[in-house]
Amino acid sequence: MSQNKTISSALISVFSKDGLEPIVKKLNAQGVTIYSTGGTQKFINDLGIDVVPVENITDYPSILGGRVKTLHPKIFGGILNRQDNPSDVEEMNSFNIPQIDLVIVDLYPFEKTVASGASHQDIIEKIDIGGISLIRAAAKNFKDVLCVSSVDDYAELLDLISKDNGSISYEDRQRFAAKSFNISSHYDSAIFNYFNQNKKEVVLKLSEQNGKTLRYGENPHQQGFFFGNFDEMFDKLHGKELSYNNLLDVDFLEYKVLDENELDEDELQFTELDINPLDVDLLMNVLDQLIALTAQSEMVDGRTSGFNKATQVNTLRDGSRLEIIRQVGSSEVHLRLNADWGYVINLTQGGIPVPEITTDDNTTNNINIYQSE
Repeated sequence: MSQNKTISSALISVFSKDGLEPIVKKLNAQGVTIYSTGGTQKFINDLGIDVVPVENITDYPSILGGRVKTLHPKIFGGILNRQDNPSDVEEMNSFNIPQIDLVIVDLYPFEKTVASGASHQDIIEKIDIGGISLIRAAAKNFKDVLCVSSVDDYAELLDLISKDNGSISYEDRQRFAAKSFNISSHYDSAIFNYFNQNKKEVVLKLSEQNGKTLRYGENPHQQGFFFGNFDEMFDKLHGKELSYNNLLDVDFLEYKVLDENELDEDELQFTELDINPLDVDLLMNVLDQLIALTAQSEMVDGRTSGFNKATQVNTLRDGSRLEIIRQVGSSEVHLRLNADWGYVINLTQGGIPVPEITTDDNTTNNINIYQSE
């Protein structure tokens, strides 16, 4: 049994009218009854198309300065009724509630109003109540109703209603419901973050609307996604689309560290021979410099606390306390020294000499240890 629904009635109440005209004209050509309010009603009337004012259904005008227009049981009953539920059908008839198959609603531009530096009261007035309620109701009842909640979806809506004379599949209705709940959740997050600027509520609300599907995820059979403004971070010059692992590799690059890297030309202090492009040993010279710099940045026995895997020496420094420990098999050397004094330690253990250990630049004491196997 087909789960397609043919649109016979629509409620349209939008803040932005951009892209609305061809949709309204197509619905009118298909004989769809259009309900509307306020500025949207006037816009449609000006196109020469008949509209049923919402007030004709509710028997109430728009009140409280426009804060209450569509919040009425006859409107929400028309959206939320279950068309396959006999009790709902009976109540619809009993209370003379019209069926609504399509809801086109957008929201007051709350985020843009905040970004504009508007007054607090102007911002408060841009918190949509009726619109967000209509979106949630229509999206909840996607089994019977198509909900369109963003001007970004108008082009696709026009294609859908044109393709099969207003017949919309279950899958499309459910997909548009997901879009609608994305709109509503993002909207509510923005409002919460505005009210919680003082961070009295220790809660994190993030809603990132910019997303990009990557070539694949961590493994080729998995999906990967990037959230954020991709084009602001990267310039694509050529080649394939990036994968998750490509971005992970980029994330490992410490740009700040690279900028301050010990590989800086001034610190390397290349000689003229080193930088002579005709020198066949140029690469070896550079590698020698890199190795020397790396050795300088590594742990220094006797001066840096920690275990040196290369020399197997464990250095403990704590104020005036200095301990030098080296254990190879059953052979152990353990020195407890005063760190305020300087030492040069020559250690041969198991017949193998250890690189000279210097604890201070001002060395006044020499310690020579020879430990046989």
